[in-house]
Amino acid sequence: MKKMNIIKKRIFVLALLFAAFFGCEIGLGEYVDVTPPTVTVENPVHLADVSSRFAVSGTAKDDKGVNSLTVTVEKDSKVIHKFKWEGGSWKKLTDAQANTWEAYNEFATISGDEKSFGWTIEVDTLNNIDATYKAANGDEYIITTVVTDIYGNTGGVSSDVRQVSVDLTEPFVTVNVPQLKTQDAIKDHFEKSVLNDFSVLSNLINGDLTVTGVQSEDSILKDFYILIQKVDEEVFKKDKIERDKALKIPSVQEEPNFANIPHIALRPENQKNGERNWSETFTKEDLKDVATGKHILRIITESHDKADNVERKVDGYFVYCNEADKPWVECDYGAETEEDAVMNEDLKATPGSTLYAYAYDDDGLQEVNLKIFIYDSKTKVWTEDKSKEKTWSVGNGIREDDTFFNAQISVMKKKTLFKTVVECTDKNGVKSEVVTKFVDIIDMTPPQCTITTPQTGSSILDDIGASKGNFTLAGTVTDDGEIASLEMVRISSSLTQNKILDYFGEDAWNTPRANNKDANGCKFFSINLSGDNVADADGIYKKEFSQTFNIFTDFGINGTTETLSSQIFVFKAVDKGGATGFTTFSVQGDTEAPKLAVTKLSLYDKNNNLLESRNTSDEKFDSPLPPFNTSGDNVTDYLVFEGTWSDNSISLWENKTDSNNKIRTGDIKAKLGSAGTQTTATHSLDGTWSAKITPKKDATSSTVYFEFTDWAGKLTKTDCTFNVSSNKP
Repeated sequence: MKKMNIIKKRIFVLALLFAAFFGCEIGLGEYVDVTPPTVTVENPVHLADVSSRFAVSGTAKDDKGVNSLTVTVEKDSKVIHKFKWEGGSWKKLTDAQANTWEAYNEFATISGDEKSFGWTIEVDTLNNIDATYKAANGDEYIITTVVTDIYGNTGGVSSDVRQVSVDLTEPFVTVNVPQLKTQDAIKDHFEKSVLNDFSVLSNLINGDLTVTGVQSEDSILKDFYILIQKVDEEVFKKDKIERDKALKIPSVQEEPNFANIPHIALRPENQKNGERNWSETFTKEDLKDVATGKHILRIITESHDKADNVERKVDGYFVYCNEADKPWVECDYGAETEEDAVMNEDLKATPGSTLYAYAYDDDGLQEVNLKIFIYDSKTKVWTEDKSKEKTWSVGNGIREDDTFFNAQISVMKKKTLFKTVVECTDKNGVKSEVVTKFVDIIDMTPPQCTITTPQTGSSILDDIGASKGNFTLAGTVTDDGEIASLEMVRISSSLTQNKILDYFGEDAWNTPRANNKDANGCKFFSINLSGDNVADADGIYKKEFSQTFNIFTDFGINGTTETLSSQIFVFKAVDKGGATGFTTFSVQGDTEAPKLAVTKLSLYDKNNNLLESRNTSDEKFDSPLPPFNTSGDNVTDYLVFEGTWSDNSISLWENKTDSNNKIRTGDIKAKLGSAGTQTTATHSLDGTWSAKITPKKDATSSTVYFEFTDWAGKLTKTDCTFNVSSNKP
């Protein structure tokens, strides 16, 4: 509103002058000139933005000749500049009060003759009539231009009034793509920018280069230029002073012509007027000087606004590597060779697990292809498994412009050796190198041990027969991988059930042993396997075993610490993949109790003279025995009980006694009364036994208790009661 009011006032004043001049009734001759001269101001346009130094230009005309041209610049109605062309030269008012003028031809021009000419005058608002005033951003000026002819004529066409604003702010250019590095950061970035590294993929610029950005300006933009300059990487090996010096040669700021700055590509040839969001593409042909290898490039821009403010700067640095325009595949699993896959446990895969192959490209992926080949250990041939071949493409797993894709590979659930072949193609049809990886599946399926002899539910006595206590265990071990070993532990008879479970884990098999026995008394055996480690048509490996043990020397059965009760065995089968399978097997022991009978009772005196003898089958057995001879409180006579015994297990063995010539049964124990002292009877292989008992004094009736245990721990009990005549009067 303020701008328009000032202009309206100026026009009004000029109109009054015009009316006064032409309103006078003066007589004119035919040769008197009354036509006013005309002036046209071409620049700056009304309401334009100008810098601190700007030019006012236009044309002046008169049919008889222009006499003078005056240009006045005011700020807030105060004259800060005044210029006059008169008498063929330009002058500048330097002192308004003294009306002092000085020549100004160096900063002004005239072209044409006195009747019609073009003119230009330069205005420097940092060097004003009022030396205390300096132009500030946003200041508003009124520029008044007046022309007169040699007769002093003037009129509405003889003047021009327009308003301009001072714009001292340079444009500001921001480069958004590519991401640029600073001078200090580019060296490290250059060294880290390597091929086939996804972490720097987006920074490895290649192929056609599109640079996009924004121009910021508080008024109107005019021209924009951009160039790409190659920087010698050796510069960054110098110290900072030398580096800075080298990067300024030739000086980016001092070169008057932007296009003369050394470059490998320049855009645009034509000016881009007023574009705030800009984009420039440099083709591979434009960048042919850096077509191979890895290079440091920098972007330099120059931006102009309508006020002729100019920003020229180095926007930043980036790495260009045209060879990065090739997709690649990475597989974080398996081995490079078949041998490594088999031998290196760290590279094996778990059945049913998922493997990942990664495809990368800077422009975008089009397709990823996976093939799987299975190794036949018999024929030594790799065969492609067509059912497992997969192809992912754009729209089928891959999204448009995806630069990364994760291909998932499901590992088979059985032991086998396979290889994957993976390659990818980018959206430009460029193929990656083929990546082959070998994978051996960890044998997580434990081998299975099956006992075929003896049959389940049989007794250990069934196999012994009339032998010397030999016992045979036979069976097979099967697995989906090669079988390594088979071990067996015979569980001690004294071990409790919950302790037996410990032998289904590795810890119990790794405890210290003495003579192959652990602290629990369990004895370990290595089982010999027969057969080749070759899979059948179904991929199953099988080995057989048959091993005979002696229950006395190998198992240590002695009727005390180890008995002929149920025999429990735990087998540990291990395959070459390290998988371990545990199998338990048991056979019944001696389940039949031994037999024991009392058949005869004899009474002897202290001199071993037989006083009386009777069979338990005699009717007189229950009649009282004669009174016992005594000496003081002690009975000097003694009783001998005799009988028979038998045991089903001992009848099977050829050798019925142990190495100490002791019968392989438990002892026959005798005890007088329930609280008496237990004595050991003597028993013989002929099935008889005898026990010596000292009776009690003054006892008229007594009972002797007998018990007999076999090597299985089976117990048989019997007793015999006898009567005695009293020796009291």
